[in-house]
Amino acid sequence: MSCYNQFMKISIIGGGQVGSTIAKQLSYEGHDITLIDSDSEIIRNLKSDVDGFLTVGNGMSPKDLLRAGFDEADVVVGVSSKDEVNLLAAQWAKKMGNPVTIARVRHPEYNSNSLDLPDGLKEIDRIINPDNLTVQSIVRLVETPGANEAFDFNDGEILLRGFIVPKDAPIVGKSLGHIRKVCDMDHFLVVAIIRDDEVIIPNGDDVIKPNDNIFVLLPKDALPLFLPLINRFVGDVNRVIISGATGVGIQLALELEKEISQVVLIDSDIKRCEQASEVLTHTQVMCGNSTQVNFLKECRVDASELFIAVSKDYEKNLITTLLARQYVNGRIMMVTSNPDLVPILNVVGPDVLINPRLLTIGTIMETIRQGRILSVYKMREQMAEALEVVLPEHSPLVGKALKTLKLPKGAIIGAVCKADGMLIPTGETVLGAKERIVVFATETAIEQLERLWR
Repeated sequence: MSCYNQFMKISIIGGGQVGSTIAKQLSYEGHDITLIDSDSEIIRNLKSDVDGFLTVGNGMSPKDLLRAGFDEADVVVGVSSKDEVNLLAAQWAKKMGNPVTIARVRHPEYNSNSLDLPDGLKEIDRIINPDNLTVQSIVRLVETPGANEAFDFNDGEILLRGFIVPKDAPIVGKSLGHIRKVCDMDHFLVVAIIRDDEVIIPNGDDVIKPNDNIFVLLPKDALPLFLPLINRFVGDVNRVIISGATGVGIQLALELEKEISQVVLIDSDIKRCEQASEVLTHTQVMCGNSTQVNFLKECRVDASELFIAVSKDYEKNLITTLLARQYVNGRIMMVTSNPDLVPILNVVGPDVLINPRLLTIGTIMETIRQGRILSVYKMREQMAEALEVVLPEHSPLVGKALKTLKLPKGAIIGAVCKADGMLIPTGETVLGAKERIVVFATETAIEQLERLWR
């Protein structure tokens, strides 16, 4: 599967949060955008933000798809609210032309790796399940004590981890250059600092302050060496409570019970609890209302080092995490895709916020840009992006030392994958053709960066 061209014709089914975000960004990057949605109000609202052909129509109708030009598309993305619309539209698009097809689905039986898919679904190039992405993200965070964001590059060998810096952290008040020198650590790089809702691409003179949200690139084997710089003491997680017997909750319990001795799954719906009990052999399933303090106490919330709210009711997740905050002696995580809640959550919410919408957008963008861009991680409501890129031979970056490059403001090359392993680059590092690099960039710098490897 390959869909990388300098500019492409990209057709999108669904103008909701994911579809509109993708359309806006790809339109900004200069691609030819077509978007179809059955809701005329959604189309009307998008026309001021997206330069393309936006039309009201049925994503399951071949007639409407042809009218919208789906037969000429290089890429077709199905992100409507209905799985069947996304899947059927992708199949119709394959019959009309030869686009790369992407379908977002929520039903657990639809999986790109499934051997039982009908032939028509096997033709779809990428089936993306937000629940799977959410579980993967939470597991990475659980495995990294203190982290509030986590993503892996180079098949898990390069880690991007975000941390809120505690006021008593050993690195507080010290410059990045001093930290690297004193700790004799040349295998990590702080690629960004978020301070007062501003993204800072730092240099060696920048000083770490309490409550900074820092993002660090480092090889996998260096993580245990770096963690003490953030948290002096990090205890083990022996007991975790998962609130919500959803698809995410059950998948997450299955993963965590492999490593954590006590996993508790709670939900107010008896049928969901019964279904979860049939699947989970090493997880305690308890039925009750997570917004009631007495039930949380019954679940021994005070004896848990980790509390994760994964209900599909995001407002309920917020109430539950606020209650749990009074008792949990450890981290609290919450899942939400509601952008309206983010400002509140950043002030009074959990330690870690997992946004399935951003995870889905990043995976879709990774697939659309496939070719030279191998991975994309979206963060903080599109404020910045981390990309794993293969440098083409004709790139103006090849054969030059980093100190001679004029990268756009708001961009930094954080890691280089050479034949003998990962390298945290210096000004003297020379980039080679076909090498993988990990780039961190603010939203405004991304388009300028992409010109360097098109």
